[in-house]
Amino acid sequence: MPEHDSNPGQPAEHLLAMQTSQSLDSRRLAFANQRAADHIERELYFLELASDARDDDSARQLELYADTAYHDALAIITEHELDR
Repeated sequence: MPEHDSNPGQPAEHLLAMQTSQSLDSRRLAFANQRAADHIERELYFLELASDARDDDSARQLELYADTAYHDALAIITEHELDR
């Protein structure tokens, strides 16, 4: 007599666990994409402000903020292996 799995529900449970894992990964990637996009938007905002700044010191400070936003986005993109 062929041996059968003692728990016939196991394959279905395994499939459910895989789907849940894929769902969590998809949500993680979607969240990371959105956060990276937020940082990129913030970078552009500071660069636009810098281009309209009244003096060089203000422009440089805004460019530093933009650079920080760029590096924040790059860190998320690198950490989550997102497309650039």
